[in-house]
Amino acid sequence: VVDSLRNELRTKDETLKTLQEKLHDRDGLIRDNECLSLQLQSIDHKLQRVTMEYSKKMEENRQHQDEYDEQIQSLMDEIERIKRDLVLEEYRKQEAERKVRYYEEKIKVEQNLNKKTQQDIIQLKQDLKSIHMRYDSLQIEMLAMHKANISELSLIPTKDTNDNEWSKKRTITHESDEHLETKRSKRKTRDRTESAASTRSACSDKRNISMAKSSKNKEVGT
Repeated sequence: VVDSLRNELRTKDETLKTLQEKLHDRDGLIRDNECLSLQLQSIDHKLQRVTMEYSKKMEENRQHQDEYDEQIQSLMDEIERIKRDLVLEEYRKQEAERKVRYYEEKIKVEQNLNKKTQQDIIQLKQDLKSIHMRYDSLQIEMLAMHKANISELSLIPTKDTNDNEWSKKRTITHESDEHLETKRSKRKTRDRTESAASTRSACSDKRNISMAKSSKNKEVGT
């Protein structure tokens, strides 16, 4: 009976010791669980903070992306506008070059025409001068012949000769001389007038060419 009680007591002691060990292990598990719970809460707070920061960053990135998209679209629109302006300027440049070539050809034709006109005027003046010289030469010859005829007639006495006839002959001779001198004076005056007219014509041609060039420059500038 004593041995049985001892065995039972020893069994109870072992059971109690086992229960105490398990209780101690349970307390350790509870402490570990509480520690893990605190760590989990800390991690959860960090996760929430990181999530908020991530959401905020994503929102900022979205706003920045919208701004970048607007800037890119604005730049694309500006590039298209510059391309259109470039095409328009190229067309204007070609049109201006075409006008320049047209007016250069026109001025060249007008210059050639003016040059030919000046040559024709010079030739006409030379021809007119030759005609005047031949005319004056013929007048001088006619006057000389007239004087010679009068001299020959004055050497032939006739019964009808009287003082009145001699006076008429001298008057005719004097009038012929005056007529020749008047024609010479008129011819000199006419030559001077034609020379002045030629000078004015040359100045007018130069002025017209200058005005044409000025008009061309204005149109090119336009």
